[in-house]
Amino acid sequence: MTSDTNFLATGPGVGFDARADQNDGLTIGVRGVGSAGNQDDIQERVGVVGYTADLDGDISNGTGVRGLAAGGTGVEGVAEREGTGVRGRTDGTGSGVAGESVRGVGVYGFGGRIGIEGASDGVGVLGGPPTGPVFAPGQLTPGVGVLGNSIGSISEGDVPLAYGGWFDAIDGTAPIHLEPAAEGAPPTAALRGDLFVSNAGALWFCTDPGDGDANPATWRQVQLA
Repeated sequence: MTSDTNFLATGPGVGFDARADQNDGLTIGVRGVGSAGNQDDIQERVGVVGYTADLDGDISNGTGVRGLAAGGTGVEGVAEREGTGVRGRTDGTGSGVAGESVRGVGVYGFGGRIGIEGASDGVGVLGGPPTGPVFAPGQLTPGVGVLGNSIGSISEGDVPLAYGGWFDAIDGTAPIHLEPAAEGAPPTAALRGDLFVSNAGALWFCTDPGDGDANPATWRQVQLA
């Protein structure tokens, strides 16, 4: 990665130390502004670029940008108009954004409309226990909005209780809502364990997936009375 450099700080310790002292009326240690006339190698207007490099200047493993705060915010991204406050991307098999907390919340999202949105060709949002979310791709068909896994053997005492998902309305309405379909009968393609609500409000449960249109899935209507 090459770029034109106006200032270069090197040393065995801190290359560049910028501090904002409130007594001087300053609140920003470092401000980076990327203008339209100055573009870097990734062809975007970037205020600050942080990366780790080896002795030859090539990008290497490490932490590009680290934000530390004793009780405030380590890193804050704000998009004043349209855009993204914080964006993480990986071109390999790693994680675009990873959140970790010892005793609190790993990732917290709050929004006026949507707190956290996940979209993917496979699983939009994957949740699992502290050992890490694990699922077998061969057992999952693409197109899952939310997947929750529970790992551990209750019989062996690994965990006292293990649930893939837990829903609580907290003095609200029903904890789970299944939107009725436009059709009055369940679909021919399904997986064992699927639930379906018809346009008349009847609840169906799939007991056998079948093998296609020639042998469609088997559904049993749940008798509620």
